[in-house]
Amino acid sequence: MGLTNDLIIAQGELNKYLGGIEYDNVTGLLTFTDNSGTYTTADFNTNATTASYSISSSVAQYATNALTASYALHSVTSSFVEHVVSSSFASSSLSSSYSTYATTAETINSVPFSSITGKPTLLSGSTQIASDISGAFDSTSASISTRLVTDEYNILQLTNKSGSYVLTAATYSLHVSMSDFATVAENAGTASRVDYNNVVNRPTLLSGSNQIATDISGAIYPVSSSLNTTNAILTPVSSSVSHNLKYRYTVGHGCNFETLQLAITWLNSNMTGPSELLLDAGIHLITDTITVNLPYTLNIRGFTIEHTYINASTGLTGKPMFDIKSGCFFGQCRLNGATLASYGTLTGENGINYTQNGVYSELKDIQICGFNKAVNIISDSEIFMFDAIICDNLSDGIYCKSTGSSNLDVEVTNFENNPSSVTLAGGVGSMFDILNNFFLTQTGQIGITYSASAYSYYDSPTITGNKWNNTGSFQKGFDFSRMDGRDANIVMLSNGGYEDKTPHCKINVVDNYKPTNIVSASGFYKAQFIATGSNYSCKFATGSDGRFTYIPKNSKDTTIWIAGSIQCDQNNRTLTVAIAKNGLSGSAQVLSPMKARTATSNTPYPFALIVYAEDTVNPTYFDLVVSSPTAGDNIIVLDYSCFTQSR
Repeated sequence: MGLTNDLIIAQGELNKYLGGIEYDNVTGLLTFTDNSGTYTTADFNTNATTASYSISSSVAQYATNALTASYALHSVTSSFVEHVVSSSFASSSLSSSYSTYATTAETINSVPFSSITGKPTLLSGSTQIASDISGAFDSTSASISTRLVTDEYNILQLTNKSGSYVLTAATYSLHVSMSDFATVAENAGTASRVDYNNVVNRPTLLSGSNQIATDISGAIYPVSSSLNTTNAILTPVSSSVSHNLKYRYTVGHGCNFETLQLAITWLNSNMTGPSELLLDAGIHLITDTITVNLPYTLNIRGFTIEHTYINASTGLTGKPMFDIKSGCFFGQCRLNGATLASYGTLTGENGINYTQNGVYSELKDIQICGFNKAVNIISDSEIFMFDAIICDNLSDGIYCKSTGSSNLDVEVTNFENNPSSVTLAGGVGSMFDILNNFFLTQTGQIGITYSASAYSYYDSPTITGNKWNNTGSFQKGFDFSRMDGRDANIVMLSNGGYEDKTPHCKINVVDNYKPTNIVSASGFYKAQFIATGSNYSCKFATGSDGRFTYIPKNSKDTTIWIAGSIQCDQNNRTLTVAIAKNGLSGSAQVLSPMKARTATSNTPYPFALIVYAEDTVNPTYFDLVVSSPTAGDNIIVLDYSCFTQSR
């Protein structure tokens, strides 16, 4: 009697209803046990007709209940019921109640679930066993419920929006607060991006390591005093960071170098190309002379003239702040000697010394004040200063005294309260240009001091476009009236508050009685003078014979205005008065001849003429000449006034 595994399962379920049930795999008999005895399926078949051997109604009821239960029906099929309760068994002499149940069990294949009594409650959802699930909660909190409803609404809103700003999960992961993103998306419309300013709770962006200095492993902030003293030369940032910053280093607290002196010391051993030192805003103290003697040009630049201060400090007494022996530029900073008591009173307490020949240096957007000499040039160097302030120095603003040829170019600079703002003390074949500066001098002070005996210049130095406050002296030492032309090629022009030193002169003669004899009729002869009266010359040489000579080497056009009186020893003469350029022979020119008619002998008659001479160059000279149509006449120029100007 082969039973399936389902029968074995059913055995356990039937035991719940009967006192015991066992199946014998050898005999194939099913044994039931209750309080009235033990029975097998063989007993059912053999004694089916034996009324005395009847199964009690309770057993029949158990069997019926077991066989009609939904779980038993699932595990024990109807074929099993038919096998166990055969037709002969159904017809056996059983109790009426069992017979009824047996008959019913035999003839049906299923029983309605509602007809089953004592049935267990079936599981239809996890809520029924919520208390038995680890971590489960029975009711949703009000806050979560509200958020879920809001999120559902926001998701719906995003679903209806354009997809231009919504990223698909297949491509990106986008984690944004739904309520915030919904608001931004609503405002953005179909924009392809969201403005960073519209992002709420946005993080602070990192713009420099100082923001996380305390969070960097191994960071030292601030530098300890011992490290600063004994090992403060820091290795600069790797040049691989940016090609443009390869030779640029910062100086200041927390920078590549803590002090300017340490930076120069490092460059002395490690400089591989033209370099720049960027000085941080603040005060940089100088306690000893900083000597710059490097293989490449160095640029020392501050933050601005108003924010970067290079101040004299204890230890600098009797010494210059900088000694420049190689190419070095300064800019956007302020050098101040007044920060050290009594500094600047001693010779040598200068701002910048140039002591090595052949150095080129630029000083731009810089202020130098409170020194003995702000800039001291004692070498054959070339210095260019632009947009600077040189003030309150105790001796000189710029002092230039070289043994050879130096070159000084100063432009757009304010000189304030210096005994001598620019001093040209010495040089051989040197050059200088002083352009568009402002000299604010006090009583006894000098704008430009020129020691001509020790300073000789080359070409045409220029002093042009400057302003002067008409206090003290604009210049001292230049002599443009010298007949030897020493200073004639220096251009001093358009300086507010001071006379232009263009070539010009004047000659005045009164009551001259020295005659000029006319040897040949209609010939021109130089007018003779016993002596000239008062003369004035600038870049012209004037003589006692009335001659005036143009000295500068630069060519200019010359205008001459002449007025006077003339007489002849004969009546009724028509005389001619003119200017001769470069004599009366060879390439000589007679310019602007003018007629003067004398009616009575030895009586003076007035005359006047204006002369324009083009391309006047050194050594052009001019003479007053006269002529008569009759040979042997004697002509006298009694009064003579001449003014000449070249531009």
